[in-house]
Amino acid sequence: MSWLRNRYALAAAAGAIGGPLAYLAGERMGAASLGPTQAAALAAVAVEWTFAMPALVWMEQRARSAR
Repeated sequence: MSWLRNRYALAAAAGAIGGPLAYLAGERMGAASLGPTQAAALAAVAVEWTFAMPALVWMEQRARSAR
């Protein structure tokens, strides 16, 4: 994740796009079920990953600086 260091907007965009795509791929492979309202589930996943990716980037930076 070092390529995302100090790029929180890019991390949010990557999460908003990549998170739902990963869940959609999992559903298509039969490893997950998004329920009857797939669009709503993917929208919720997008919102979650939009906030999770910048948080993960921030935590990675803190872990590196603590060493």
